[in-house]
Formats: sequence, structure tokens, C-alpha cells
Amino acid sequence: MTITSSPFLNHWNYEVDLPDLLSKTRYARALSGVLQAISDGEIGVRVVETTKPSPFASGLQFAFVMDWLYVDDTPRAERAASWLAVDRSMLDELMGSEGAGVDEATEHALAAVVAERRGTAPKRQARDADALAHLLERAGDLTADELGARVAPAEERRSAEDPVATLMASGRVVEFPVGGSETPRIILAEERARYQSAADGDRAARREILARYVALAGPVTVAEIQVRYGWPARWIEDGLPKRSPSHGSIASRTRGSSGVVALWSR
Repeated sequence: MTITSSPFLNHWNYEVDLPDLLSKTRYARALSGVLQAISDGEIGVRVVETTKPSPFASGLQFAFVMDWLYVDDTPRAERAASWLAVDRSMLDELMGSEGAGVDEATEHALAAVVAERRGTAPKRQARDADALAHLLERAGDLTADELGARVAPAEERRSAEDPVATLMASGRVVEFPVGGSETPRIILAEERARYQSAADGDRAARREILARYVALAGPVTVAEIQVRYGWPARWIEDGLPKRSPSHGSIASRTRGSSGVVALWSR
């Protein structure tokens, strides 16, 4: 026997198996009774140490050992490839099918995830200079506004000092011209050599910078990347599908009128 909950869940058509529902309800009530009895002191709880696990725990222990005993049997290269594999069905849900768009709810959800990864979402922002330096390292290069968006409000910081001013004064970050832009980017001092190599045409340096940017950009077009870095559009399109062991996979699609769109995936 089944009951349909669509009258209760608006437009959703969700079917529930009635015997299973009643059984789970019965278990939930029993569990609630046991927990209440423990809270009231009617059922005592004692901690004991034994030389071997109980019959219940021994099954869990055996399953755990079996899971981890053979975890390293897979060749390292094969494990690394599986970590970087792109789930095409999930990619379709996020970016839409080729030539199509995505719904507004998905775009909002994706934007929320990207904000958390960037460190611009509330409670994810840097509360001191060290945390801000870590966020800058993940991003690679940021404008002053982009860096400021990653700083927590004054009341949430660990000290009264401004993390951006602290980094600039200590010399841990420097300004560097990127892509011919009039506004210089802020990078970590140790990244200056990489960005100089990219400016001189080093492809390996450019790929690393591209991987970092796309990892935190969300869906981004080739044109937007070209404006940001000033690199040839053809090279960017050729570089998008490449995999980065440190940053995951960069999948590219053609979506609507936006042209080629790139999206990071892990």
C-alpha cells in the first residue's frame, strides 16, 4: 500500500511505503523512550574496558579493517585519475546540456558554494593576516577589492589590525601588473617569479595560474579569462580541459550565448 504526499508537499509527487513508514515511526518512538529513560536515570549507562569487542562492535571492526586493508591496492596513478575524473551527469546538472542554460536555483546554489570556496561568504572570511594570506595563495592573484572582500568584519577579527595592511607592511604580498591591466594585482611575494614567467610566455606558469583562477571562479567564459589575463583566446580554450593534480579538473562546455564556459571540479 502506498500513500501520495503531493497534497502536503505542494507540487512534489512523493510516494511513501506505508508499512515501512509505520515501522520507522515505531522505532523512533522506542528510541525516544530509551533516550528519555537514560536522561531520567531509569536506565544506567556504564563505561567498561574489555579485552575484545562486543559481538555488535566486532562486526563494525571487521568491516572497518576490510575497508582499509585493501585501500592501497589500487595503483597510485589509477587512484589519482579517479580523483580527477569529472562526473558528466553532475556537470550537466550544474552547467546544463551543451548549448543550454541552467535554472536560477542551481545558479544561486553554485554561487553560494563558490563564495565559500573563495572565502567571501560570511563566517568564511579571514580573521587575521595569516588566514588572508592562505586565501590569497589559493586564488593566486586578486585585485584590492577582491582581497578586501575576503576580510572578515572588524568585530569578527582576532585583533584590531587590518589584515590587508598587515600583509602589505610585512612585505608578504606585492603588487604585480597582470594582463596589461591598469589596476595591479596583489600576489604573494614568493609568487612573483611564477607571474613574471607567465608574463614572458611560459605556458606551464600560465596553466598553473589558470587552474587557480578557474578553481574559484565558478562558470567563467574564455572572454572573461582573456580580459583578466590578456592571454590568447585559442590558448585558453586549449588549456581549459587540462587536469591539475593540485587543483582538480577543469571542464569546458558550450552553454547558450555565453560561448565556451569553464568550471572547476574535484
